[in-house]
Formats: sequence, structure tokens, C-alpha cells
Amino acid sequence: MNPPSVHRRALITWLAIYPGITLLSVLLGPVLAPLPVYLRTLVLTAILVPAAVYGLVPALLKANAALTGRRRAGRSAAEPAAALPAPVPGGHAPGGWVAQPSGAVPAGSGGSSPPAGQAAAG
Repeated sequence: MNPPSVHRRALITWLAIYPGITLLSVLLGPVLAPLPVYLRTLVLTAILVPAAVYGLVPALLKANAALTGRRRAGRSAAEPAAALPAPVPGGHAPGGWVAQPSGAVPAGSGGSSPPAGQAAAG
């Protein structure tokens, strides 16, 4: 299975960080109140970053994989949308078609040129 997109990973990270910061602020707020803001932030991040990196984010990624796996279970494996015919020796696919990145074109219609250093057969 492919890893989640960067957008989904960002959401997963946010889902780990935001509730964690909120919970730690509520629990440790009264204890940390006398400290300057930079020390409160240091203490909160010293607790939350390892918890998120080693616990929360991996758990959320695993839950994401389970949820997306269930959603895709009924589908067949994804196939390339525009599968091109496999090239054969001589650069032509069966049936007289030439494989091109933009699609298949009939052989001899100018869709391909010989490799550098070779003369065109003609």
C-alpha cells in the first residue's frame, strides 16, 4: 500500500499535536504558570514531541491504514489508467502500434524516430 499523501500526513500530525498541546496545557498550566513563556513552551514540547513521534503519530498512521484498507477492500488492485502495449524488439508493439508516452500511434505515422546513430529504415 502507498504511504498517505503529504496532506493526509499533515492532518494526522495535527491530530496528534493539537489535542496533546491542549491536554498538557490544561494539566500542567497551573504548575507552569510562574515560568516565562519560552520555558513553558520548552517543557510542553519536551513532553509532547517524543510522545507524538514515537506514540501518537504511528498509532494514527496505523489507524489511517486500517481505515483506508477497509474502504479499498472491495476494489481490485489499481491498474495504470493508460497502460501502453509492451514494446517489442524493433520498437513496435504487436499490431503495428508504437508505444508513446502520450498514447499509441499507428506505426509509420511519424510517431517515433530511430535511436540516435541509426538510420531510418525505409
